[in-house]
Amino acid sequence: TCALPISPMPMAPQQRPAERPPLWHTFPQEAGGPNILEFTQTMKDDAAAQEHVVELLGPLLDKTIQRNDMLGRKSELAEFEAGKACPLTASAYLKRIMKYGGCSPCCVVVGLMYLQRLKQRMPSVCLTSGNMQRLLLTSVMVAAKFLDDLYYSNKHWARIGGLNLPELNTLELKLLFQLSFSVGVTDRKSTRLNSSHSQDL
Repeated sequence: TCALPISPMPMAPQQRPAERPPLWHTFPQEAGGPNILEFTQTMKDDAAAQEHVVELLGPLLDKTIQRNDMLGRKSELAEFEAGKACPLTASAYLKRIMKYGGCSPCCVVVGLMYLQRLKQRMPSVCLTSGNMQRLLLTSVMVAAKFLDDLYYSNKHWARIGGLNLPELNTLELKLLFQLSFSVGVTDRKSTRLNSSHSQDL
């Protein structure tokens, strides 16, 4: 066989950080986009810039759960209810998820968006000390699978949340079917959640 010579594709000159346009990391390399090392660093920088969001959400969720417990609220989702309260607060639990789940901080935001959608379909749904462990873990795990290119297996997530694998598999399917597998998000909805998330849970 005759091998035809392949001429190298011309590459756009690399831009310095101050000159890069918005969403530069989404550009192909031939259009001046990042190489693999630059892309990896950009993703790390982006995740680091979002970490404060989790720090803000945790205490707000703590207050929401405390309020719902004081009011004696119960959810119709029996599969997510535990016989006893989670030994961790929501803020501590989120930190555990972020530490061992390897997911980006935006997964927490999107996971809470899923819970908002769930509440729109089932108004009785609310976060309590009895269901927080399962609802938060499952929603963030589903968000990680949707958003992140690399994510851990359900077995690993079950160990993070202190659940067994068959139970977590069941909870994941229950959540997805209740959401009608509607897991897509938009920036506008994400911004709305950041401004008033806990009041709806």
